[in-house]
Amino acid sequence: MRRLRRNTGPQMVRERLADSFATLAALLRQTAMDASGLSLARLTMSPDFGETFWRMRALGEEQRVRTAVELYHHDKHFGIVPDPRGHIPYSTRAFVLQAARSVGATLMVQGEAERLYVEYLTHAQRLIYAWMRTYPDHRPPDFFIDDSPPPGVSEEEHQARWTFQAAQVLGHYIINHMMHEGGMVPAGLILPPDPEREAAWAVLMHQFAKALLFLADDCPHVAPCKCNEVRWRAREVPVLHPEETGTLSLNSHSPHNPHQPPKPDPIPPRQTRPTSHQTSHPTLRAMQQQQQNHPSYPSQPSQPSEPNWGNADPQVTGSRGGKPHNGLDDTQRLDRGK
Repeated sequence: MRRLRRNTGPQMVRERLADSFATLAALLRQTAMDASGLSLARLTMSPDFGETFWRMRALGEEQRVRTAVELYHHDKHFGIVPDPRGHIPYSTRAFVLQAARSVGATLMVQGEAERLYVEYLTHAQRLIYAWMRTYPDHRPPDFFIDDSPPPGVSEEEHQARWTFQAAQVLGHYIINHMMHEGGMVPAGLILPPDPEREAAWAVLMHQFAKALLFLADDCPHVAPCKCNEVRWRAREVPVLHPEETGTLSLNSHSPHNPHQPPKPDPIPPRQTRPTSHQTSHPTLRAMQQQQQNHPSYPSQPSQPSEPNWGNADPQVTGSRGGKPHNGLDDTQRLDRGK
């Protein structure tokens, strides 16, 4: 009992979680410093990253349900728990703003000074429409959003861009909120991950954001992220399983043309009652027919008549109209009773 408590105690659980996150953080740092992309390939093939990848979608769906319930409550609609993978009558903008309020962030409009500051941090290599500034001493973070479309960009396209970046920032804060809360935590910034410099972390945050906003599973082909590559690895068919499960043929082990549907299996013949030549022992009816066909055959003593037989076959109904006795006819039963 003491050993079980040591293995499952709060301290041991915290140490195991710390080791798991430390391992994942080390892999992410190696990926960020590797320009060849080999570290990313090793990370995407590791089971730790695979479990984390799908876990991000689950966390995004959990946050989507929690945010939808809060939106319903705000509209005086109680008792509704919607499907995270179904349609919810709220826009992506409503989801982002409500999720920001639920984590206690202060919504701020990104002005010109904030935009220039972010451009200085990113060396003006990409456009940032949403980011967060955290503070120590349990002070709520400031969430800066630029929801005004720039010249030449439609409002719908701009909303798709800034809500996607805002969902990534919220995902980072929700998942790693312990790194940004407390009296000893230094002030910091949370920016949307760079798909090129932070490839692995960008894949995880894209997974969270797409689940939160109910977006398509695959990113656009022109996107610089590695999301589609990771999903392609997850959908890869094993070498020893060349056929897809839906097109397997029961009567053949050789692969067939995937574009041509397999032929249906032939309908097996209807199972009929076994006849005398299909059984190892002759039945009473067969013995009677044999006596009629061969009158010279020495006659055998007739079986005693029993009630409730009627015209039924004794092999099927049994001697007293009961259940069949495992294929053994009445002749065998009577022989054993001698």
